[in-house]
Amino acid sequence: MSPPSFAVFGTPVSCISDLQLARTIEGWASEPNATGRVVCFSDAHSIIQGHDHPPMQHALATADIVVPDGYPVAWIGRSLYGLPVERTCGPDFIEYLAERSSTSGLRHYFFGGKPGVADALAKAMQARFPGLTIVGAESPPMGMSSPQAIEEQLERINSAAPDVVWIALGAPKQEIWMAKHRDRLPGITLCGVGAAFDFHTGVVPRAPLWMRRHGLEWAYRWSREPKRLGPRYRKTIRRFLVLLAQQAWGMRKTSARQRSAATSNRAV
Repeated sequence: MSPPSFAVFGTPVSCISDLQLARTIEGWASEPNATGRVVCFSDAHSIIQGHDHPPMQHALATADIVVPDGYPVAWIGRSLYGLPVERTCGPDFIEYLAERSSTSGLRHYFFGGKPGVADALAKAMQARFPGLTIVGAESPPMGMSSPQAIEEQLERINSAAPDVVWIALGAPKQEIWMAKHRDRLPGITLCGVGAAFDFHTGVVPRAPLWMRRHGLEWAYRWSREPKRLGPRYRKTIRRFLVLLAQQAWGMRKTSARQRSAATSNRAV
């Protein structure tokens, strides 16, 4: 059974817990002749890109599951739809699924990050979770890879036979990459997790736990990288508020029409 979902600026987002998501991925891994699967961990910035840019819109629309990796996205599910939505954080979920993998036997592959980061992450995760099976790690060039390079990447991944490939190429590149190549990676779940590799290897410091629990991780990151993230966050916040107002108003009008129609039907 698919988890309940709610629309955020046109993108269906799942209301799903870490446990439910882990069990879903483990179930996919046990299916014979399974197709490639895609899980997008999407924050407000990613969802807005999905609204404004057709390639990203297609990537999110064709994903098997889009989870709310951001408090504003989860807040919409709670406030506008009344669903018990909580944030499903990509960096935290890597740890959660890795810890379960000593029992489930899932095989993992790390793909992305700056040069050397994927290898460093593999070593760090292996040290933390001794029962974890890691079958590969690579950091592709930060720019666009050539068709030949992509073929070689796909061949390496398939040869390693992972159950889960963690993709850290940044949005929207990682979502578009997963949507484009999922059919070439049968039986593998692709998870787009953005900056998770940098957090777990210490390349980028993560916000204190209390800030994460109160939805302030974005503010911490902004304070650490104001020149890079400042313009993006300002644009994202403005665009988020505009799209939120449009969606709330549209839902209100739809609800009013439905009430009016129900009243007319009762009168007849």
